[in-house]
Amino acid sequence: MNRQNPITETETRVSVSKYSKDEWIIVECSETGIVYLQNPPDYSRLVDELAWEKQFSEERARRKAREPVAFFISSAIKKLRGKLRKKERIETVSEKILKQLLANGKTSLNVLDVGCGIGEKLAKIASHMNSKQPASIKGIGIEISQAQAAEANTHLKKLGDIASITRL
Repeated sequence: MNRQNPITETETRVSVSKYSKDEWIIVECSETGIVYLQNPPDYSRLVDELAWEKQFSEERARRKAREPVAFFISSAIKKLRGKLRKKERIETVSEKILKQLLANGKTSLNVLDVGCGIGEKLAKIASHMNSKQPASIKGIGIEISQAQAAEANTHLKKLGDIASITRL
């Protein structure tokens, strides 16, 4: 099968990836190895009908209906894991990165979260890092979903000048 490569803009031979699912046909260019969608959706669909919050709730309902026992067990494990963890992995990783940067003389750090959702992780990173080290952390979030960008903006404004949200 052939498709125009979105990077090189040339017609190339592609093969369908085993990771394709439903309407999401993932292909790999045989010349460059670049992986991309065979049939990308129109951008306006990403903002409205394909927004994460809508897709997530639909997928959750589908899994619950199709596999109720597995869904229940998975949900229970996630809740238990959340209660048992002392510190989230994101906090541990961000702390290591901050220490390395501070050792190199940095006094401020910009943290970019592409696809930040409601901004919860970004706020957690910025808040945690600012409490651990004498550095200025500025969180910058990018979110395509209008509803989530608005929620993230509200959520992150509570941290003062730490965060800003941009909707593409």
